[in-house]
Amino acid sequence: MQSWKAIFFVIILALSILTSNLAPAQANVINSTKSEPTQSELTSDQMLKQLEIIKSKHATPKQQMSMGLPIDEIVCFNNMILVKKLSTNSPACVKPQTAQKLVERGWGEMVSMNKTNPESTCKANGGQWDEKYRECVGVSSQACKALNGTYDECASACRHITPANGEKQVCIAVCVQVCSVK
Repeated sequence: MQSWKAIFFVIILALSILTSNLAPAQANVINSTKSEPTQSELTSDQMLKQLEIIKSKHATPKQQMSMGLPIDEIVCFNNMILVKKLSTNSPACVKPQTAQKLVERGWGEMVSMNKTNPESTCKANGGQWDEKYRECVGVSSQACKALNGTYDECASACRHITPANGEKQVCIAVCVQVCSVK
């Protein structure tokens, strides 16, 4: 049972050595053969390896930032939403409902939502998902921004209805808030 703690400690220690900004002389004390590359010197293979570490170990936003990831590339797990605290620009992964409340209270802004599953994000923000048109109906512009969608605050309620056989279309003039996600 204690072995996982030791492994975890070794991994964290190794990550901190990789990401620390030690002077080359100090780095050679730790690794006598060669100093570790800085974040800007990492090859694409090394960056992919770091990303795999993040995914496999479910690294926290703080750990990911210490690895050199910009805030908009931080990965949240377990259907969490990435939020940036406005006063400090620090990242946090929170539940979708909490993210919405934090934005409403002016604490932070959503950086990204679950981009791989926009349906769950849409529903978590009180919207209705339409897979055929990849639209989320009834969400705020802030939620749409976090989904990297295009927001229309006054779309037609009949925007997808086409008249059959040249018939006239009757549609009520009602605005619908729509976020189109690509």
